[in-house]
Amino acid sequence: MACGFLEMGTVVCSFLGMGTVACAFVEMGTLACAFVEMGTLAYAFLVMGTLACALLEMEMDVYLMMVISCEEVISGVKMEMDILTRK
Repeated sequence: MACGFLEMGTVVCSFLGMGTVACAFVEMGTLACAFVEMGTLAYAFLVMGTLACALLEMEMDVYLMMVISCEEVISGVKMEMDILTRK
């Protein structure tokens, strides 16, 4: 599973997986990503100007955390903000 590529100053978020719904949207110059895998919700959040991607398993344990800088973002499918803040 890929959780972000830094190319030409642009952050591209890409998620692969069986039945995975990947999305990304730009809000107030920041990037937020969400995807559903195995019936659980993983979300991304901004920390001190960097993008922290937290992928959560069924037990809501973090099994991968990836922190990347983001200058410019490419938006994908838009989702509601409360999907990210629900958990």
